[in-house]
Amino acid sequence: MSKLWECLEALGEVGAAAAEWEQWTGGDFEMFKGAFLQKANRVAGSYPCPRCGDSHKVHPVGDGSYVGLFRGEEDVGCDDFDLTAEQVAVWELNRAGLCRALARALGCDARGEPYAVAGIWEVGTIRARGVVVLLCLLNARDEFRGSVAELSGRVRGRYLLIAPTTGFMDLGCRELLANVGAEFVDMETHIVLTDGGDLEASA
Repeated sequence: MSKLWECLEALGEVGAAAAEWEQWTGGDFEMFKGAFLQKANRVAGSYPCPRCGDSHKVHPVGDGSYVGLFRGEEDVGCDDFDLTAEQVAVWELNRAGLCRALARALGCDARGEPYAVAGIWEVGTIRARGVVVLLCLLNARDEFRGSVAELSGRVRGRYLLIAPTTGFMDLGCRELLANVGAEFVDMETHIVLTDGGDLEASA
């Protein structure tokens, strides 16, 4: 089953092997990869086992080859398995590309640049409303809350904060946003990946 937007919180900061992204995105993988992933010049530290599905440690064995290591009792029934350099290549989220696609979906003047707060990207401005749109890509609740608090002290005027899901949006964060007249939208509910690999705002 696809957990398309949840994967942005799980893997968006650190990247992962293509197989791990595919575990999260399911049938949307190839489209998602083409639109929003880019290959990094590094090797993944883990790889999902084809037998048990859990992540096994990646270990180099020379000549550009790798092995997924059997780890112990929790992997009973698993053996080490061979991996190629292509399989263990890290794929990272193209944050600027994601911001540009969000800008198109929301009718923004596109920016696609990192903001001065950790984990926050400036998507653009909704010209008709004069509202700045910001995207939060963090994978920990405390970091999310800290960035929301910092935004509330930095941004002048109304803004719209987007996150992949509502998973980190607790009452404290909602109060911080409400105090400055900011709005929150989650991609899981309001953004759709189209068959053409672009994003659309859902009705």
